[in-house]
Amino acid sequence: MATVSFYGSITPTLNTVHIVGTITNTGVYVYKADVGALQNGDEIELRVADKAVAGTIGCIYLASYAHAQANQIKVSPPVVVSSSAHVSVVQRAGTMRLFVFEVISI
Repeated sequence: MATVSFYGSITPTLNTVHIVGTITNTGVYVYKADVGALQNGDEIELRVADKAVAGTIGCIYLASYAHAQANQIKVSPPVVVSSSAHVSVVQRAGTMRLFVFEVISI
């Protein structure tokens, strides 16, 4: 059964990685975000970085969206977390806008 692990909203500062949550349980997750606030000239990145057994952290999911979106809800493919992972957002261009997100355990 799918359960929401965490959710929230953020108005990101341009070109700053904002960690919006940390996954600490092993499992399979999806990152869901409402990017309906994007307008022409805006660009946002949604990321998941996983901590490997050796301790290094690497990006395992990255999606970039620019300009106004016809489909405002974006959902990552299922991401396997073996140890812990950081979920983040970066606004690369445009006007800082409010984004709503959630991470779901599936």
